Amino acid sequence: RRGAALAGLAAAATLGVASHAGLELAPRARAVAPGGAPDILLLVLDTTRRDHLSVYGYPLPTSPALEVFASEARVYEEAWSVAPWTPPSHASLLTGLLPAEHGVDGQAQPTFPAHLRGLQHVLADAGWHTAAFVANPNLHAPGWESGFEVYRSPWYRSRHPLAGLVNRFWVGTHQGWDLTVGSARVLGQLRAWWRRTDPPRFAFVNLFDPHRPYRPPASERERFLPGVALQESEAVPQEAAHYHLKPGLEPHAAAILAGLYDAELAAMDRELGRLFEWLSARDELDGAIVAVTSDHGERLGERGLVGHDLLPDDHLLRVPLLVRYPPGVAPGRDPGAVQLDALAGQLLHLAGVPASGVMGRGGFATPDADGVVVAQLQKQRWFLDKLRRLAPDTDVEPLAHDWKFAADAVHAYAAGGGREILVERGTDPHWQRDLSAERPEALARLRAAADALPPYPTGPQPDRPLDPMTREQLRALGYAD
Repeated sequence: RRGAALAGLAAAATLGVASHAGLELAPRARAVAPGGAPDILLLVLDTTRRDHLSVYGYPLPTSPALEVFASEARVYEEAWSVAPWTPPSHASLLTGLLPAEHGVDGQAQPTFPAHLRGLQHVLADAGWHTAAFVANPNLHAPGWESGFEVYRSPWYRSRHPLAGLVNRFWVGTHQGWDLTVGSARVLGQLRAWWRRTDPPRFAFVNLFDPHRPYRPPASERERFLPGVALQESEAVPQEAAHYHLKPGLEPHAAAILAGLYDAELAAMDRELGRLFEWLSARDELDGAIVAVTSDHGERLGERGLVGHDLLPDDHLLRVPLLVRYPPGVAPGRDPGAVQLDALAGQLLHLAGVPASGVMGRGGFATPDADGVVVAQLQKQRWFLDKLRRLAPDTDVEPLAHDWKFAADAVHAYAAGGGREILVERGTDPHWQRDLSAERPEALARLRAAADALPPYPTGPQPDRPLDPMTREQLRALGYAD
């Protein structure tokens, strides 16, 4: 009854306005795509750690469908995101720009500025139908819908005073969250659009299951946490701020969080398998370019933390990447280092679509001769504000900086606020031992790569207060109060 009543409020909140959770935008003038142009499907698995997927060697069966998919795909062993959280990472995926170049930080409106051109714009101009189906509220319009004929998100947009209440229900409660952001719902929307749309089609999809709160279906939870009661699993804190204020996670609690997270991965993988089987049954899988990746990973106790906030590290930036396109991509494992800001250009290259600027560089290129990858993180003001409110006596200044990151096959480096640290990736998951003094050559190489990144604006920045909807989105995700 409660769901039906609030569904009625949703209808009332959106009555008489053109913009809501499912944006059907006016069709753009489209060129005629060349004959035989491939469909393109970009699947972004939000908050998915590479090292918790069985397709990458994880010992538990978290991704059997991706393992089948990988048998005919290029599997990149060293794929790296260029930002450790959703808005800047997705903006780099779509535009080919680094975070400081596109300026998308999730902290101001419009979240995706009008002057930015993304993969969707290039493909729309070349004759592709374009649509996006996103579960993460941080990818809610305005701005993100630019270049898409159809844009579906879990949030309603309206000036009606009831809109905030409706959104708080949809993505702010247990029931609403499960109804609106699950992979079955998002991929169902994708299939409905795909059936009624002529090729060539470009679909951008964001799946959200592994993001906190971890609430996997009972079947997966029981499989990955046998013998652990639901009440016991729900008693383990998942709030990232809790761990930033009191770092540390005892082993049993860490095992429960990992089990919940793995169960979410498995539930998402099951829906991916159903999608791939559906496309194959329609004889539309082998002729399509399908890329599967993640925007960032997740800490599950590393550095005493849970989540993906405030600090960049390899747990958040090393991500899965699989690309399947039998006409143009040889299957197998690729050990070379690649960055996700090059993915848009690679997809255009495979589709034979010319582009200018960074998206026109054509295919993946090793980040540099030494295989060094880089990333950036702009100071997350709203999360720092949350920490100050929760614990006014806590000194958050060591975290209140922009960060730059670089890594090679052995080391990872991060710098911010005049501090820097160099660690050995494979042996120091908690980033406890600074090797800067012991390994000056590695330090110099990675520092030089990080220093070459384009800078964020310096000096006093104008106050950019969050609008109510952006604040509500951050609150629903646990980033803000």
